[in-house]
Amino acid sequence: SAGHRLTSSRRVRRLRTTLVVVEIALAGVLCAGSIQLWRHYRALAAADHGFTTDGVLTFRVAIPVPTQPEPGAIGLRIDALRQALIGIDGVRHVGATTNLPWSGYDENADLRVVGRGMRDEASTSVRYQAATDGYFEAMGMRVLGGRTFDATLDTRERPLVLVINDAAARQAFPAGDAVGARVRAFGEEREVIGVVRGVGDFPTSTGVEPAMWFPLAQVEFVDLFFTLRVDGPVPTSRLDAVRTALARVDPFLPISDVQTMAARGDAALAEQRLALRLFQAFAGLSLVLAASGLYGLLAYVVHQRRKEMGIRAAVGATRADLARLVLRDSLTMAVVGALACAAILPTASAAWMTWTSGLGALDGWTWAGTPTVLLAIALGASIGPARLAARQVDGAALKED
Repeated sequence: SAGHRLTSSRRVRRLRTTLVVVEIALAGVLCAGSIQLWRHYRALAAADHGFTTDGVLTFRVAIPVPTQPEPGAIGLRIDALRQALIGIDGVRHVGATTNLPWSGYDENADLRVVGRGMRDEASTSVRYQAATDGYFEAMGMRVLGGRTFDATLDTRERPLVLVINDAAARQAFPAGDAVGARVRAFGEEREVIGVVRGVGDFPTSTGVEPAMWFPLAQVEFVDLFFTLRVDGPVPTSRLDAVRTALARVDPFLPISDVQTMAARGDAALAEQRLALRLFQAFAGLSLVLAASGLYGLLAYVVHQRRKEMGIRAAVGATRADLARLVLRDSLTMAVVGALACAAILPTASAAWMTWTSGLGALDGWTWAGTPTVLLAIALGASIGPARLAARQVDGAALKED
């Protein structure tokens, strides 16, 4: 019967409307995730991480060790390599270290303050590394107190020293008297000569672990990273000069893992970029599907109501009036979808924060940007059906039957 067909048609329309609203809500959730991740990635890239990556060239060197090396021989070889690299035109600072920032290095040792009673003496677990004169300057790490290593002062024959970061200073010296203090590390007493700004283990690290550096002249290592801060935007342009300078010291010295520090930073942020691109891809696809579903539903509704619209036109409705009917339906579904999205977002955001280290909570840009995108998609999808509805003014729908 006609009544049964009308009821069935309304049920189909309600089901399609519900599906479109669900599509809009899910598209909004993915769109919000893209906005949140994009802002998080931008914040990470622009954050002050305690060092600078621009203009830094790095490479790895394994110093050959003779069977019975003389004391200090390895340190002399490292210093000779440094001096050769410093002579390259455009190179401002050269240093070497056992570990570069954001490499995931997490070897720890105890640091104890000398002079405190056994009852008051508490150890601080710190990352231990070694570096040469010029390393902190090459990496652009800021000195907060005291000084960094000096090749003429911090030799094998001079008193043992070390540099710590601000996290170690806060933990071991809450009174702020770190520089000049004596500490015990690996069973030897050393003087703290400087405090530098700390660097997180990864770009997404929410805090900085305590760390200390020994001078390579006093604690010798053979597997090192050299760091060169150079003038100009392309540090790798100095690579040929680097190879030539190293060959003058040791023609058979191999270098490996040649990268700019900026490239290492990009690699450290690869997980964040991948998550962002996946969200962008899924959000884009879901927005297209939501727009297609909305367009199809609105076109279907216009077709089903063409006689009604013809009657409205016959009694004085204008093209704008009929177009507004379609726009009203479109915006209603978009608003309902946006409200459903807003109800889901806190739970979705909490899940993203557990999956992505350092991701912040939803901010105003995300809350404002998501409904704006959904409304824009709804308006875009309703243009075609609105124009189709406006054509009913000519009464063509009434003449068909």
